[in-house]
Amino acid sequence: MKTVITRRPETFELVVERGFAAPPERLWRAWTTPEVARWWGPHGWRAEVHEMDVRPGGRWRYSIVPDAGDEPPVRCTAVYRTLAAPAELAFDDGLADEGGDGIAPGTAVRVTVAIEPRDGGAHLAIITRYADAAHFATAGPSGMDTGLAEALDRLATHLT
Repeated sequence: MKTVITRRPETFELVVERGFAAPPERLWRAWTTPEVARWWGPHGWRAEVHEMDVRPGGRWRYSIVPDAGDEPPVRCTAVYRTLAAPAELAFDDGLADEGGDGIAPGTAVRVTVAIEPRDGGAHLAIITRYADAAHFATAGPSGMDTGLAEALDRLATHLT
């Protein structure tokens, strides 16, 4: 199935969508358990989960590590805001702060993952909202759009 990327500059949102043959509950589990390490991140990188406390206010601390080891890992922290299994989860995500527990100033994005039943499987949409136009302008150069699309490719492979 094809991944669709939509930019909404008026609301500072990047939307990445894809259909899956798996039911919503299966997608929910892939997002909310350490299983996420099997598919999260772009091609050529792997995820390492350091903490995953899936509850409002809980943290998901992870690193994205290059397979080749030619670049340093990217350490990130997400803080869950809302959870409505198996339909939606929302969190603030960004580069880890110096202590590794919070989100570094100026890097946070608000992410909503919406999962809905469709065509005997599920449709997934990742809506990433940036703080302002300047922050939104970094989405393309940072590779956020293609990285999310590649992660969804990896998720599709993982689910089969």
